[in-house]
Amino acid sequence: MVSPMPYRQDNSFALPKPVKDNAGRTVVWQAGVLGNIILGAIGAAVSWGLYGPAATVLVIGQPAEGSTAAAISLAIGALASALLVGYGGARWLTNEFDKRLLKAAAAEAAAGAADLTKATQIANASPARAFRIASGQSV
Repeated sequence: MVSPMPYRQDNSFALPKPVKDNAGRTVVWQAGVLGNIILGAIGAAVSWGLYGPAATVLVIGQPAEGSTAAAISLAIGALASALLVGYGGARWLTNEFDKRLLKAAAAEAAAGAADLTKATQIANASPARAFRIASGQSV
């Protein structure tokens, strides 16, 4: 039986790191805090560039005759939406990493002998910990 514990993540490490299986193959790279910050900042910058006031700034070429150059500014709404897009993008990527880990854990568990203790531990573990339990690595 699965206990009603809230979903926990183990992504509180600073730098990106690989998760390897027993054969030493990399199953997935986890982004870490720094990776999530960088990916979120990139997502926020892209959002601001596409939908903010910077969307009308010329990068190459000359403005049309008689037009005025666009001033770059940052409104609260543009900042808030860029931060929301950055946060959502980083969360989405973390969830994709976790999904790959859970698939690998399911494959490892299915390949092994039935073990009720491991099944209970996996059901209550974070994705990386579930993979380590299923593959028999030190937990």
